[in-house]
Amino acid sequence: MCRFHNLTPRHLFDVVHCVYWDFSTAQWSTFGCQYMSSESSPSTAVCVCSHLSNFAALLDVSGREENTAIKSLLTYIFCGASVLCLVVSIGLSLRLGRIESYNLANDQFRRRANKATLNRHIAICLLLTHAVILVGMDRKEVQSVCLTFSLTLSFFLLASFSFMLLQGYHLLKSTSHPLVSDLRQGNYAVFGYGAPASILAIAVMTIWSRDLSLADVFIGDYL
Repeated sequence: MCRFHNLTPRHLFDVVHCVYWDFSTAQWSTFGCQYMSSESSPSTAVCVCSHLSNFAALLDVSGREENTAIKSLLTYIFCGASVLCLVVSIGLSLRLGRIESYNLANDQFRRRANKATLNRHIAICLLLTHAVILVGMDRKEVQSVCLTFSLTLSFFLLASFSFMLLQGYHLLKSTSHPLVSDLRQGNYAVFGYGAPASILAIAVMTIWSRDLSLADVFIGDYL
């Protein structure tokens, strides 16, 4: 018999599952374990198992993560609003970029143009991220299509983080070393998109090297 203390209020004990870690399948299993609701209390969960292993009490709040109409509607509304705002931001960045980059041979203008370029790339990555969510949110009928959307979403999320890192480096360089020549826009773009592509490629090769399925890793819990 196992007792787990200070787990959760009484109204959540109806969704407690007594499990143990099955090393052969590398996942939680309920085989041989039973939750004793009559002996449990608001602060203690009692589990009875017919074997010895690594035990735990898992909570599953029913319906909390289900896809409902209101959740889908809110996703479409706010992602659509984000896409609209990002389009406006990219347009303004392009306009300002043309004004400030007329003399890229001058370090001062190049630094200002690079700042606008980094902001534009961040906006583009976030725009494509929201677009993928809007288009591929419920496209899970065909596994290959769902996997493509998942990989694309992962790439643009990593790219947005990469360009945010570059923006931080650019701001640090502009403030602490204002007289040092700034990098060219192409160098920022190569790192901004090359780093996430490399990370994703390494992840895919690692998954394949372990004889695992990309679908199980990237979309296994969604399908």
